[in-house]
Amino acid sequence: MEKIRKSAGKLLLFTLLLVLAACNSSALEVSVIEQPVYEKGEYGVITFEVLESGQPVSGLEISALFEMNRMDHGHIEAVFTDSGDGVYTGEAAFAMSGEWIASVTASEGGNEIWTETVIFEVGEGNEH
Repeated sequence: MEKIRKSAGKLLLFTLLLVLAACNSSALEVSVIEQPVYEKGEYGVITFEVLESGQPVSGLEISALFEMNRMDHGHIEAVFTDSGDGVYTGEAAFAMSGEWIASVTASEGGNEIWTETVIFEVGEGNEH
């Protein structure tokens, strides 16, 4: 029963994030341009590109909340660094490789202006 409740909660959260992203009035788009790689005990680097009408958008405060798509490894938060030209880089301690969901939030001057959900893969690193 607990497993069903957790699955239902994840589905509800994912659906809510999709609805919020669809209702967003901003034309911002986010995509993963560098996927992280899982290596035990290491942080994985993930890089997003943020565009508006096909043009790079810099100067935003970007953060993300990560969770694994099909397993419960809790939530991981990350803050991203603006590298210029619409590129934002962050690090997170992913629990394993596989499919992950990111709820990406952009803010300006501390005011949240946009949220989008992105599904991406964390690759398999080298085992030592």
